[in-house]
Amino acid sequence: MAAAAWFVMTFRTGVNNVLLVSLRQRVTPDTMLGRMTATMRLLLMGAVGVGGLLAGGLGELWGVRSALWLGALIMSVSWIPILLSPLRRQP
Repeated sequence: MAAAAWFVMTFRTGVNNVLLVSLRQRVTPDTMLGRMTATMRLLLMGAVGVGGLLAGGLGELWGVRSALWLGALIMSVSWIPILLSPLRRQP
């Protein structure tokens, strides 16, 4: 069950990445594409570093098992903002 859930999450992440990059490229003027891409990479890679620090801190404070359950919970509801986004309803 864990392997199937991991497959679903990685598949969703791949599809989500393609959709988000496509949307950003569509709504960004051509002259700003390089800046937008660099800014998004900086923000996303910075979030990876901060997330690693937070996960390590939570694992130290609450224990590894609790930190992993919290991460699983957050990942399982991460699709909700996309579902509720007004961008989904635009033509």
